[in-house]
Amino acid sequence: MNFISIMQIAVSHLDDLYELSIQSDESLNEKGDLGNMAKVLMGDKKQIDVVLPDGRTKNIGISPSRYEAAIQVYDTPEAAMRNLTRYAILKNMEDTDGNLTADEKKELQRLTLEYNLIEEFDSSHRYMLERKTFSQQDINYVMKLKRKEKSAGRSVRIFSEDYSPSALYQLLILEKLIGGMRDTLLKAPNEGGLPEEALLRMKDENDSSGLKEWLNNYLLSRIKKNRSQFSQVIKGLAQANNPIEKNRILLELQDMFISYCTHTFKNDRGDEKLALVKQWIAVSISDLFFDKTTFITYIMNMI
Repeated sequence: MNFISIMQIAVSHLDDLYELSIQSDESLNEKGDLGNMAKVLMGDKKQIDVVLPDGRTKNIGISPSRYEAAIQVYDTPEAAMRNLTRYAILKNMEDTDGNLTADEKKELQRLTLEYNLIEEFDSSHRYMLERKTFSQQDINYVMKLKRKEKSAGRSVRIFSEDYSPSALYQLLILEKLIGGMRDTLLKAPNEGGLPEEALLRMKDENDSSGLKEWLNNYLLSRIKKNRSQFSQVIKGLAQANNPIEKNRILLELQDMFISYCTHTFKNDRGDEKLALVKQWIAVSISDLFFDKTTFITYIMNMI
């Protein structure tokens, strides 16, 4: 066995250990606003039924990052799913009876090489998860990926909009800019936390205006603090939306913020304050952003 083969085995072993670690490390579950994003991106697999030539079905699992890696290789979601399912069919035929035609063997060889490339792309995603900042190139890629996902037919949209690869990467990008929302909300009011009167109005008067004011002030302060990095997000959206339409870019930004808040407060951890915020986020999140707040006006002036 040569040195390269030994290194390939070692890398494969490290990849396996990494996948096990993201599945089992409970300490990651409450990390930051978003929790264990490595597990969501690389570990949570959507189960797909593939129909085999004899009519039986084979179940294959595809994680968001594996789906994204396939799109990288095949360019479109349609081509990615077509080739992934074809690979699963031919591989199953080879493993069960080995009765492949010459053309099928040749096709499987090609698909195997492409599948190995998909696995390499997938393994590289851990570095995206561990980055402290994202480059303009990273952001542009994520926004273009979003366009591809939206243009795909319903039959290949295997993940919901909030859990598609691009949506999850957008959350990671936002966490670098506005992260700390949940912990800040739980602080005392004089330290930037949600005022007690806002909680009482939500609880007793069915009024979320205090939460709305706190959210918009929090986001505005974070965007001002990270204005240069946030402008990269706007540039990425502008590049993916050609011709540039300010209102469309604003709506996409608002969708990103709504998704971020929804993910941040989906687990109330048994805390009464978080449970109340979670309830309001679930029923009226769009009302917290879709008006002429100072925060929205500030963003419009940046586009």
